[in-house]
Amino acid sequence: QSMDPLAAACSLAISSNSYNMKEFTDLFHHMIQMVEDAFDQALCEDKISSREALIHSNSPPLAYALKSTMDRIIHRNLTQREPKSRLETMRKHMTSVFDELLQTYKECVYIGEDVEHGGYYLVTDGLASKYPLRVRDFPPDETSLMGAAIGYSQSGLVPVVEIPYSKYLDCAFDMFNEAIIANWLSNGQQPNGMVIRLQGFDKGIFGGNFHTHNSLVMPPGLDVVCYSNGEDYVRGMRFAFRQARAGRVVMCVDSTDLLNKRHLDYSHNNSGGSGKDSDKNDLWLTAYPLDCEDELSFDSIVVYHSPQLLSDADQDKIHHAVIITYGNGVPTSLSARNSFLQKYQQQQHSSSISNENIIQVSVVDVPCISQLPKQLVVYLKEYKPQWIVFADVCKQGASMPLNGMALQLQNEGLLSDVRWKIVGASATYNPLGTSLTFLNANDVRSTLLSII
Repeated sequence: QSMDPLAAACSLAISSNSYNMKEFTDLFHHMIQMVEDAFDQALCEDKISSREALIHSNSPPLAYALKSTMDRIIHRNLTQREPKSRLETMRKHMTSVFDELLQTYKECVYIGEDVEHGGYYLVTDGLASKYPLRVRDFPPDETSLMGAAIGYSQSGLVPVVEIPYSKYLDCAFDMFNEAIIANWLSNGQQPNGMVIRLQGFDKGIFGGNFHTHNSLVMPPGLDVVCYSNGEDYVRGMRFAFRQARAGRVVMCVDSTDLLNKRHLDYSHNNSGGSGKDSDKNDLWLTAYPLDCEDELSFDSIVVYHSPQLLSDADQDKIHHAVIITYGNGVPTSLSARNSFLQKYQQQQHSSSISNENIIQVSVVDVPCISQLPKQLVVYLKEYKPQWIVFADVCKQGASMPLNGMALQLQNEGLLSDVRWKIVGASATYNPLGTSLTFLNANDVRSTLLSII
């Protein structure tokens, strides 16, 4: 008994006159009775007898949709810009939206490791001084961090949990799954609503694979989003946090390379541009959406249409190609599209391709990667593309979210008359000091060329 922590605690309580033996005995029998009553109640409850009921209990229902949050297809033209004074990087908008959420929702708390000093990527810069009891540090122990988030959620708070690098989620994996499965285990009686910020993801040269991990695990009941720019991050995080308030577990995967990205690389190489002033186009800066009801739902998509200007007479000659992607894959695919169109026009001039054909390439951003967005189905049915490339920033293999999306589209018959391929990052680990293993524009362009 000297090695039994429970017996030692009881002995200490008795010796300090906090409890006596009768009180412990009564408490013991009371707990036994509670357990037996719970089992008796469970025996009387209706048994789940269908797959649909089990799937339905994976997570709580989605929160109501605000008027401006109706599932939508956003058509974006990069040549139509806000005044430059309003444009900022993604990281700045991330700080602003968490400031907005902390200000709007008193139950919102932000926890992580070193977040009181701004966090590893300065996403919480200045927030701890503004909300001193609600932006808090924890020791560098991701298991404890996720456990605390579960406790916060069950006490009525809505935590935003910052995991400093995506690879570090491995350390919290057991508690991560416990947070997600609780709604299913309790048949909706005990959800653990929270937002998990998984940063240190994808392309980068600092820290090697442990700081640039690009594989994802997505158990049933977990909503996973990955935004490509600051404007969509703000809209999406507003929607994601409201889902967490409703009890859902939402994981936001944040691509390191996008946090301070300003320019789109149209140099058509893997080195990140020439560094000349002509490369500095500021096309990836965005304006902060000021309307707090302006949100981006899980079923919404963003479409970057092909830039060609076509006459009405050309419409019958058009053939549609689509690149479906997310996160850092969006600017990568836009760069690939630009170089592809230049290559295609050169081939037309050399008469290797008929001049009667005009190819339009649209890049479709699907921020929610844990489900098939309804608006993607609507878009594909309307535009009827002849070619589709799924450009996934995760390592090629089972961890690629777009694998599952392509499977669902195939099962629904939307890929039956389409030539399509999936391309992803290299199926290996990411070394220090190079971006060699990550998905790049040449990967996307060559895949598109291979099916046209």
